[in-house]
Amino acid sequence: MNDQEKLLNAETKIKEVAERITRLREDLGITVAEMAALTDYSVEEYQLYEAGEKDFSFTFIYKCANAFHVEISDLMEGSSPELKGYTVTRKGEGVPIVRREGFVYNRLASKFKNKTVEPFHVVIPYSEEALSRPLHMGSHAGQEMDIVIKGTLRHIIGSHSEILHEGDCIYYDSSIPHDEVALGGEDCEIYAFVMAPHGNGVSEYKEHVVEYHSTNVDKAGLMHPVAEKFVTCETNEEGVLSGVHFHNQDKFNFAYDIVDAMAEKCPDKTAMIYVDRDHKERRFTFKDIKRYSCQ
Repeated sequence: MNDQEKLLNAETKIKEVAERITRLREDLGITVAEMAALTDYSVEEYQLYEAGEKDFSFTFIYKCANAFHVEISDLMEGSSPELKGYTVTRKGEGVPIVRREGFVYNRLASKFKNKTVEPFHVVIPYSEEALSRPLHMGSHAGQEMDIVIKGTLRHIIGSHSEILHEGDCIYYDSSIPHDEVALGGEDCEIYAFVMAPHGNGVSEYKEHVVEYHSTNVDKAGLMHPVAEKFVTCETNEEGVLSGVHFHNQDKFNFAYDIVDAMAEKCPDKTAMIYVDRDHKERRFTFKDIKRYSCQ
């Protein structure tokens, strides 16, 4: 399928969803103004959705499904989930939905009935702009678990920040504002498992825009910095550094834990530049420093 066919297919699906929403609203005797109020949009914006002229956000679909007392799948696919025993979603066959602009969300269990967890495959795009623009902190009642399957992720939860690499996971209270930023120059992919408080799929997603100041470490997307065993940093709600915490201080040895660790990780990286009285320069790598210190 070429790009033009994909675009036409997407436009057709948007029109189909818009028709289902319109039909259900009319069947239930709900006015456009009432639905606009229920979905927190202006009447004009809501009419664009019903006309199929605007792609649907996850929040909009969620609110419509709640208003109509139907499953999200009823609106997105025109049928209710029917499977109870198990469901299989093959690679690349998740049901796409717009949950956050720029991110790619695919539902992995859209056909399963009465889910207690809503699983997603999520692609978080890398961009230099994302490293310095205000954070789009999201929140939704319940809990969430994210597993990184490709790339490097900076996960911000409230005033805390964690760098996650392939195979790492994080479990958290999703009512705390949180954000995800891809690091290391490539898109990041995760599996996200979203759990509502009462086990009924997902809850309403809310956004909070917060200013964040990125660091060189964020931009570099370093894989397990040598200092991470000894230092953690804390940021406030504006993303500004608010605290530095030191660990394992009684065991810390600069020569072994930093210099030797850097020699293992980046042996040819410059560690020291020496200039004598005659202005002659000599460079030492971390490998050199480790070798000389053992003599």
